[in-house]
Amino acid sequence: MSICWVLSEDETVSFLEHLFSDKGAFLGVTIEDILKHLEQKELWDRSRWKTYPLSDNYLEANITAFFNEILDSILTDLFLCKRRWTGKGANKPLSGFSGAIQKPDLMLCEGSTIKKCKVLEEHQFDLRTDVYVISELKNRYSTDNMRASFIELTRKVVFQLENQDGQYAMPGLQILGDHIILTLFNRGGSVSTHPLHIYQCPEVFLHVILGITFGDAVVLGFNTTISPIEEGKKKVQIIRDGKECFVWVNQLLFISGSLHGWE
Repeated sequence: MSICWVLSEDETVSFLEHLFSDKGAFLGVTIEDILKHLEQKELWDRSRWKTYPLSDNYLEANITAFFNEILDSILTDLFLCKRRWTGKGANKPLSGFSGAIQKPDLMLCEGSTIKKCKVLEEHQFDLRTDVYVISELKNRYSTDNMRASFIELTRKVVFQLENQDGQYAMPGLQILGDHIILTLFNRGGSVSTHPLHIYQCPEVFLHVILGITFGDAVVLGFNTTISPIEEGKKKVQIIRDGKECFVWVNQLLFISGSLHGWE
């Protein structure tokens, strides 16, 4: 049976610090310094995000542009990162195994993948390797929207975990008007942050967005001991008698959604 935990405000801060420490995720630059940097760039004015879309203009493309605008401002001066947000999957259904399709509102992907896919097409976009985080959007924060978006997000994460067999857990993001909720899913259940007001808690908001954008692949749930070598084949790193060895997997037989990921 799957278990879904929802954290308190204090537990949320501790959870984020555990997942994405400032030094580990942001190369020693603190969240406070990053917020000051964004204020100098006129993206934040101590009370609101200036380019965050209003409810009457709340589209996937506009939210994507806002997230990437923050990244562009930071990347120019502070960091290097190949990941980018895209809303292209909201309009172009993505196919997976067994003919199933999904339409995630937002996805965090490899930047090189997005550049190649001006029009997102199935043969250009690989759900098994290219997606790090998916997100569900609603134009306002409410109990009903929170519940509905969580159900939709859960379905899409299950779909994603079935397609990315090298991923044992996955972060999902609910964007509900001026609130966000980060949930870490694995095949045993989920842990969700307290709903975070992006204006009242700008540092925590940045911690979430930058954490999942710059986070190590292991933190985002990928099993780095599994490496694709060619279409349908993989090699798996194992330790045998204290020595590193590799096992070649030549054929995928089936995927079981009931198997739990590693903890």
